[in-house]
Amino acid sequence: MLAASTNGLITRTLFGPQLFKIEPWKADLAAPLLSYAVGGIPLQTIYVMGLFAATLSTLAGMVMIMSANVTRDIITL
Repeated sequence: MLAASTNGLITRTLFGPQLFKIEPWKADLAAPLLSYAVGGIPLQTIYVMGLFAATLSTLAGMVMIMSANVTRDIITL
């Protein structure tokens, strides 16, 4: 898998300086645009699904940690 800096460099090479003119996202669209350029809509869909799954799993992990801490605080009262 390409590193984040390589993704940005390749996308900048493909799309040029107009990549930074896309409002309001600017360079945050580098990875989705690169996945679209490489594999079209199917690869971009897989990328966005993976990104969404990573976001949800991170949120779920944080909720589990918070609930464990609250439970520990209640038990130690």
